[in-house]
Amino acid sequence: MTSRKQHDDDALSPDIRDALLESIAPVTPPATLRAKVLAQVGSAAYVTVRGGVTGWRELAPGIEYKMLLWDTPNQSKSFLLRVAGGTRMPEHNHRAFEECLVLEGDFMLGDIKLSAGDFHCAAKNALHGETYTERGVTVYLRANIDDYPGVQP
Repeated sequence: MTSRKQHDDDALSPDIRDALLESIAPVTPPATLRAKVLAQVGSAAYVTVRGGVTGWRELAPGIEYKMLLWDTPNQSKSFLLRVAGGTRMPEHNHRAFEECLVLEGDFMLGDIKLSAGDFHCAAKNALHGETYTERGVTVYLRANIDDYPGVQP
């Protein structure tokens, strides 16, 4: 039994097929297509970011971040934030829902104390009071791409 693919491939001789392919005029795709293709490339099935000391960038004195995922279609980003002991961060607002998981250390978020293993989330437009850590902290954050404007891919 001959498969349909094999039959279709036999329909044209290689010379005719090549001549037809060479006669096709190049087409410039619409500008919006580039953005769509890049969005699909960015939405790979898996993302792996290795641990270790590489990949950390300074956000401000005493504050570093490590980008994990920049998710343009969902307007979110996931990153690690590492804050040195004695560092204070000003109150801030959220443009969208934010998730925070404390991985190491502890810190005060206004009058809420968070320690390793604690999960905290903030709703859209929620205002967090001043944040500070006495001994240092590392947290995982998932936030809107417009929040934490210094945290970039």
